[in-house]
Amino acid sequence: VEGNPVNQWFDTKKIFPWRETALKVFGELIPACGWSFVTTPTLSGEGPWSAFHFRLERNSDGRRAHVVYSPFRPHQAGNSEYSAGEAFLVQSGWTPQGMEESEACVWINQALDVQLGAFHLEDLRVICHEIGHALHYLALPHAHHAEPCLLPSDVMEIPSHLLEVYPKDPSVLARWASRKGPESEIGRA
Repeated sequence: VEGNPVNQWFDTKKIFPWRETALKVFGELIPACGWSFVTTPTLSGEGPWSAFHFRLERNSDGRRAHVVYSPFRPHQAGNSEYSAGEAFLVQSGWTPQGMEESEACVWINQALDVQLGAFHLEDLRVICHEIGHALHYLALPHAHHAEPCLLPSDVMEIPSHLLEVYPKDPSVLARWASRKGPESEIGRA
């Protein structure tokens, strides 16, 4: 059937173009994990310097966070820890009791192919995995830059592995697939 994303399955530029797909992934996973969008994602930069910036608020307690997503971060030469993606806490936002909490900040990086400008299925798994890490970091009480490294790796991987299930579901892939229309808006949480 004409226009059915399944007919375009082998052309990932058509099925999962990076901007539209990233908006859909964040637009579905963020609310599913108990957060709401405070701001609509804003795209800055071009090509390998592209990044989405947006702010979130946790529904349970109003905690706020700033998220930066960089889809085209190249592999870092000589860094054996870095693979297809990473998430890290830039600022925890937690303060000692009695002080006002500042906004937390997390940065999610991924190594998409700049020339392709689209997600493969493995890339979808990676973005879901890294969103799991980012939201886990934001949930840690009194977290600081080193705390995620101090927890057992099994504990740190649980949220990430749970979110990796999303792109394995055909109904999720159908929702995230391009419909050849204008890019989605996401500020509707």
